[in-house]
Amino acid sequence: MVRRDVAGTLQEVLDDAATADEHDLVKESWMHLEIERIADPAEHRELEKALQRVLGDVREAVEDWPKMHERAVNIAAGLDASSCR
Repeated sequence: MVRRDVAGTLQEVLDDAATADEHDLVKESWMHLEIERIADPAEHRELEKALQRVLGDVREAVEDWPKMHERAVNIAAGLDASSCR
């Protein structure tokens, strides 16, 4: 659980006992990546762009998941059991 200000700046990291009942608390998932030192600035920029691209894809998938899940549930509910044979 973390607390962020309106601009998204991290204010506080809380333990798992904290609840998201407060409007400014959010449960987040973090990643820690370790890479070899990159001396070439161009290679460094390329890695940064690639990571931002992948994290953008992950963010979009996470944000779209509830809609995809709801759609899948509605499709499944609408299937006629006899048509699946």
